[in-house]
Amino acid sequence: ADPEAFTAETPTQPCDLRAVPLCRAPNGSQVTVPVLGSHIFVAGATRSGKSGFIWALLQQLAPHIKAGAVQPVAIDPKLIELGLGRDLFARFVGATPGQPWHDEVVLFFREMVALMDERKAAMYRDKSRKMVEVSPEEPLLLIVVEELLSLVKAVPDRRTAMEINNLMTRILAEGAALGFCVVTAAQIANKLDLPSRSLVPVRFQFRATEAKQVQMCLGDDAISRGALAHKISDKFPGVGYASIHGQLTRFRIPWVDDATIEQLVLEYGPPEPQQPDAAPVSVIKTPERKPSQAEKRRDVARWLGANPDASVNDIMDRF
Repeated sequence: ADPEAFTAETPTQPCDLRAVPLCRAPNGSQVTVPVLGSHIFVAGATRSGKSGFIWALLQQLAPHIKAGAVQPVAIDPKLIELGLGRDLFARFVGATPGQPWHDEVVLFFREMVALMDERKAAMYRDKSRKMVEVSPEEPLLLIVVEELLSLVKAVPDRRTAMEINNLMTRILAEGAALGFCVVTAAQIANKLDLPSRSLVPVRFQFRATEAKQVQMCLGDDAISRGALAHKISDKFPGVGYASIHGQLTRFRIPWVDDATIEQLVLEYGPPEPQQPDAAPVSVIKTPERKPSQAEKRRDVARWLGANPDASVNDIMDRF
């Protein structure tokens, strides 16, 4: 057993979303992580601590989640790492039976961009530069991508993969100021895994299999500055190095076991609807899909085929 492993208590009061107490430094001090106004990238080999990082973060955000001020959304194509606590999430993208997960991801990112545009328009009217407070009416959207590699390499359709990449890059570029935080995890931090590394100022590197992976995640000079994540033993999951807005530090995350995850769902998950037909309350809106020009032309052609004597006025009234 690792003598330095530790667990953390689930907080009873909401923390500052700009400085979430998450990890420990070697001297025992807390390492805080900004969630509001930032994005987070987590890299590491298999069983190095990536999913543990996500659960440790959700544990510290539990009071915000219960209050509705933070709405976590999961994208986990494997339905494994986050599946145990899926009821803690406002939405679990990619788990709809009969629907390809990548199609569902595209629809979700389109919704997020539409919501982002709504918030941007409201901030423009209010002459505000960024979102500084969250509430149940306007929560922080925490988008957790459990395995980023699946979104850019496992999508069978190239056009769909490109759209996912473009939508996600836009959210990374604009979303931090609008109440969006994207938390992405990947085994290898190469440039294909992360659409725009420069847009993610908070990066965590757990155990790596080679030195260049550390440099790709934390920067070319990370190893010379002491970030030896490729030297971490596989006997020490949860240990790594972080670059938080350029500041490099060694960290260890707390261990969150299955019983704790189940307790989080029980105590902090969204309440069950009072009526069987009631939909859960969420600010995540699904915009009405507008037909494309090709679909409009097809509908007109079909209608004219069934109504060959229709006049121009009839067509105008119909369409």
